[in-house]
Amino acid sequence: MEVRYSEGYAGLLQPQGDGPYPFATALADTYRSHNLTVTAGQSYRAPFIQGGQRWQTLRASETATFDSIGFVPSFSTLEPDELPSHFSSSDSELNNIWRLGARTVLAACFDKGTQPTTWSTSSEGVLVQGQRPALTRKFYAMDPYTLTFESRIETGGTGWAVGFPAATLNGGLLLYIRNDSLTLGYGWSLLNQTSLPAYVLDSFPVSVREGRWLKVETEVADEHLAVTIEGQPIFNVSFSDYWIPGAPARQSYLRGSFGFGPWQDHVARYRNVQATSKNGTVLYSEALTDTSNRLLEEYGVATNLHPVCLDGAKRDRMVWLGDLYHTVRTVASSSARPDQIEGTLDYIFGYQTTEGTLPISPSMGYNPTKAMADARRRDTLNFVLQGDANIPTKAPPGSYGLLDYDVLGLLVYVRHVEDWGWSSWAEANLVHASRISEFIVSQINQTTGLVDFGGFLGPAQGSAIGFCSLSALRSFAKLSFNSTLQTEANRLEKALWGLWDSEKGSFRVSMMDGNISLAATAFAIQSGAIKPNDTEHMEPLLGRLGEIKVAIGGYLDSSANIYDPTATISPNVNGFLLEALAQAGQHHTAVDLMRGIWSRMLNNATTSTGTTWEYMSQTGQPGLSLFTSHSHPWSSAPTYVLPRYAAGLRPTAPGYAEFVVEPQPAAYNLSWATVNQKSPYGLIQVRWNQTSSQLRVSVRAPKETKGGVAVTLRNGTRRVTSLEARTGWQEVIVDQKDV
Repeated sequence: MEVRYSEGYAGLLQPQGDGPYPFATALADTYRSHNLTVTAGQSYRAPFIQGGQRWQTLRASETATFDSIGFVPSFSTLEPDELPSHFSSSDSELNNIWRLGARTVLAACFDKGTQPTTWSTSSEGVLVQGQRPALTRKFYAMDPYTLTFESRIETGGTGWAVGFPAATLNGGLLLYIRNDSLTLGYGWSLLNQTSLPAYVLDSFPVSVREGRWLKVETEVADEHLAVTIEGQPIFNVSFSDYWIPGAPARQSYLRGSFGFGPWQDHVARYRNVQATSKNGTVLYSEALTDTSNRLLEEYGVATNLHPVCLDGAKRDRMVWLGDLYHTVRTVASSSARPDQIEGTLDYIFGYQTTEGTLPISPSMGYNPTKAMADARRRDTLNFVLQGDANIPTKAPPGSYGLLDYDVLGLLVYVRHVEDWGWSSWAEANLVHASRISEFIVSQINQTTGLVDFGGFLGPAQGSAIGFCSLSALRSFAKLSFNSTLQTEANRLEKALWGLWDSEKGSFRVSMMDGNISLAATAFAIQSGAIKPNDTEHMEPLLGRLGEIKVAIGGYLDSSANIYDPTATISPNVNGFLLEALAQAGQHHTAVDLMRGIWSRMLNNATTSTGTTWEYMSQTGQPGLSLFTSHSHPWSSAPTYVLPRYAAGLRPTAPGYAEFVVEPQPAAYNLSWATVNQKSPYGLIQVRWNQTSSQLRVSVRAPKETKGGVAVTLRNGTRRVTSLEARTGWQEVIVDQKDV
């Protein structure tokens, strides 16, 4: 019987489903297609989670009858309309756009202990079913070594990896025994998958049998690799014999960790692992017979220790820090699970370096406390997490990767406290946020006054990272009452205005690049550098966005991409702009952007998944084809923008201790809207409707909170009607002739 899985329907038409996904073990199946042998009367349960699964096919080789077929979810099965925090309105399309993000965080956020281990431990050794090799975090080679282990093939073959990840993060060296041959590969897999390159380098004959222990020896050197099985040499090759695009520099093949995992549909057992240096020094020794959680945590396959929100339900299934920027607010505006955000940050904060930086994408399954303890023993507290093995190794300060993700991480903390207040968790983790802010300040160039590091958002000394940093420093300074930090933020803002191009009416990407940046535009507004009433700068800045607007709606990241039809639309970066527009009162532009991008995720039955996509093509399709993560919370901004700005319920003090309701019926073309918002004090409920004569706003809030209803009058003044501190519904009626 063949089984295929997919997040989007089109994956069912491919031999491998919409997979494989070998970037990380990720406590899930690497493969999305399996061939099974099932006998009459037998029950079969898939051993691994299929991340983000929405579709599945079963094809039998002969006529068969199934008594029952079931699906066991590992995440919440609540419908969006059942969630504690909720938005609804007179516009069904906007309601469905809100549901996209709600469903997405339900699929990508998990409770502690719900993502089970993919290994089975026993006194005989670990049993591993076909998956990308899981890597030990206790070993990282910089010099030649010999890896020795024993493996028993239970079904099909066995497999292992060395030099993983390579210096260029292009994967590593993969070795698989399958079909009476030993296949040598380089990359992430033997099967290509979009941005994960795979190269089959060679194949060598072997004669092995199932059910018998094999002693395998792998010699890993600067320029060659050799394998011996049961004392018989299988191959000894030079890396220079193979052409590998994007291969690492000389002496880099051996660098990295090793790990174990057989090929697709194969099952193998492993034990007695040892790594020795050229002079015979034992570098690593492990029997793999411990049945406690210790081995699972070392190899990154332990059942998740924290509640976590991932970058995507299907892919990469890693704890990407910067992605949480939108996730934190989407969770607050839908599932209302602060524990899932706090668990995610606990996991990431566990890896914080002495300089304050954080890892950009640690994998589930490892234990940060033990990883840091290893780092302290080796005196390597400033380290980089090498790939998904979370291996602490010596590295220059600030080499964790995308340093702007630290900036976004600080904003995640701020946004979480704004939504959920100064809880005991927030107080306890203030020190982590403070370290990030100190790191950002330390990276401000004393000559130019700009931020010295580049990253995902843009180049060093650039406007995008600069304004994002300004937003982070300014909001954290306000939250923590830090006047010194506020002064630093003001200095940074002054320097950033040096990137203003008065002729074009926008901020330059950098002093060397005159293009417009979508992220810089968004954060210039969000940070308060450009205020809503600053028409001198706001109008030309928003006007220039027309240069990067695509036909279907939405914007490219930069004007450098306007002539590239393959450039994708990022709902993540467009989400930065969406919130900025709403915050600045540019509601008509905001709702046009919302419909332009997010309605495309709804209205095509062949591509709609009911969740938000990672990227979108300029024709409105999933931007990375089947590889696209179709349940990606970084694309979920409308789910919190709609209740906060269309319906108008926003906190004005942490945790909704104080709040405002500022409806925008005309801008979003709504006749009514409702919001339920869970808060630390209880549920806040807002109901409003507009008729030709009046706007009627009803609010019910916990008596411990303080709220008001705000409207902008015809003369431009903003009127706020305070609500009483009492339980029960309260009503404010606004005469239409006044607004």
